[in-house]
Amino acid sequence: MPSLGSHLAKARLLADRLAHLSPAMALVVFVVPLIPLYPVKLLALWLFAKQHFIAGLVMFAFAQFVGLGLVAF
Repeated sequence: MPSLGSHLAKARLLADRLAHLSPAMALVVFVVPLIPLYPVKLLALWLFAKQHFIAGLVMFAFAQFVGLGLVAF
């Protein structure tokens, strides 16, 4: 199992690489992983339109949670 120190070293290396990117490329790095979530959000919207409010809410919350996890990583 990797130690916490190795994870912190990898995080610092990634942060250094991101710091040297142009603003446009940094935006791409953060936006591209979120693109696959838009169909899930559209599915949630469709469920709302079909009066499946609980399923739509769960689907939307799931998409938001995954999106938060991707951006925070």
